[in-house]
Amino acid sequence: MADLIAEGTYTGRVLNHGVQKTSNGGAMAVVAFGLKDDEGAKHTVYWRGSFAGGAREHTIKALMTMGLRNVNDLPKLAEPGSGCLDTAAELSLVIEHETGDDGKVYARVRWVNRGGAGIRNAIDKGEFTHLLAGTGIRDDWNDVAQKEAARAGGGETRTTETRVQHNRHAPAQNNARQAPPPRRDAPPDSQYDEIPF
Repeated sequence: MADLIAEGTYTGRVLNHGVQKTSNGGAMAVVAFGLKDDEGAKHTVYWRGSFAGGAREHTIKALMTMGLRNVNDLPKLAEPGSGCLDTAAELSLVIEHETGDDGKVYARVRWVNRGGAGIRNAIDKGEFTHLLAGTGIRDDWNDVAQKEAARAGGGETRTTETRVQHNRHAPAQNNARQAPPPRRDAPPDSQYDEIPF
């Protein structure tokens, strides 16, 4: 094993996983990644994700990126080698340094992203809907959309649907191209209200 790996973005793979108890009695996912630095030296660097509070959404996204395909597989995280994470996928890992409680500096995985081209282990709409059900994603989505709209446009908070409809009915100016008519194969807006998240 080499010295402390430099901060930066590397390609790595899941080696193993487990679950630890946090200091406040909650649960935390722990994933070991294997990667090589620019000189080819091998490193094992750990990612940790909390299931509490605001960190939960980031933890879920990261686990999905690592190959967790079903919310029912979450308990398998506590079984190292269970196959619930994709050990063959090459992932893009953002490595940062942090100082531990013991005063030593450690490398840790800060962000996990899909590496390479394409989407590996893609899930279908039904499974994705199931994974999102009950997570509060709709409320989080609206909060983020409002914050982004306020940041970009000085406080106006129109939704995407409102913006599209507004553009569709706006008169053409300076021979500007109008938005295409709505697709005939698109479901009516009322169907979106039946999605459970």
